[in-house]
Amino acid sequence: MGYFIGLIIMESVSIFTRRVGFFRRMIALSFDAIVVVLLEIALAAICLGLVWIACQIQWIKPVGDLEVYLGGQGWYQGLIWILFFGYYLYGWSVHGQTIAMHLLRMRVQNIDHSNISFTQAVIRFSTAMFGLGNFIVLVDAAQRLALQDRWANCEVIDLNDAD
Repeated sequence: MGYFIGLIIMESVSIFTRRVGFFRRMIALSFDAIVVVLLEIALAAICLGLVWIACQIQWIKPVGDLEVYLGGQGWYQGLIWILFFGYYLYGWSVHGQTIAMHLLRMRVQNIDHSNISFTQAVIRFSTAMFGLGNFIVLVDAAQRLALQDRWANCEVIDLNDAD
């Protein structure tokens, strides 16, 4: 009987130690920001090339520079936002991690170790407040749950500890 109680206590302690702390979360956020900027630069280059081709075959006749024309287009701004949201929502809900989280061996998941749903990813993204929600981890270091983790009912775990 005492052995089982010891296992239950050890399991409850190990759950919280597997969760990622504040500084690794901020490093991942910084790396992901760089990845998103690089993806948006690639998208801008592709769109700029398409606009240039459209000008050459005279489908459009922009006034001024192509970069200024492209920046003022609603469809282009929409693509930029779709890429920004999609990077996080797709990564979290399908793979459980973004590129930076993969490199740092972190994973966002439900308490039962399953991937979070798309709805949970939207809630997590909406409540993260561009990283400010992670400061809650500093206040509640015992549970290591950020604001977005609490609202989306998920956790970010350290895959190094899961091995």
